[in-house]
Amino acid sequence: MPAIAVNKPNGLNGWPVGAKEIVSFSIDNLNNINLKIIAAGDIAIIAYSR
Repeated sequence: MPAIAVNKPNGLNGWPVGAKEIVSFSIDNLNNINLKIIAAGDIAIIAYSR
């Protein structure tokens, strides 16, 4: 089953998340993921898998 994005990000808007909101997702196949998340606040999460 393909992933469904509620708000498709682009280079300008990303996925907006408000204070105390949580973003969650699941990944079925870690062999095909390249993921980078950067937060402007106190926490930055960067994940990469090949």
